[in-house]
Amino acid sequence: MKISAFEILHGHQILNIHAEVTKEDLAILTALVAIVTVANPSDVMAATGDITERIEKASKPIKDLLIGVADPVCYLVFTWGLLEAMLGKGASGLTRMKYAALGYAGMSWLPVLMEILRSAKP
Repeated sequence: MKISAFEILHGHQILNIHAEVTKEDLAILTALVAIVTVANPSDVMAATGDITERIEKASKPIKDLLIGVADPVCYLVFTWGLLEAMLGKGASGLTRMKYAALGYAGMSWLPVLMEILRSAKP
């Protein structure tokens, strides 16, 4: 198995690093990682928490955007449902309005629900 890695140096040069790894080497490395994880799980958990925080910070603008878009989308779909009701398709219009309201409520409550799920993890 050939592994390639790239590292950016201070002089704005890119150093190309290649290494040949056999299946046996990979099995030994995997076993060592497992032993270290079992021997000292708190360090691994701390690193995992750090990664989780980084991902959460990076995805916050996307979550804010989706929650912010929920209001105008709900307004448009609700208006569409009202227009359908005015045109004689009352059942279809009411169903559309119902799901628009449920979707908006779900998007509004999603951060709270996710916080509850995160707090319940082992």
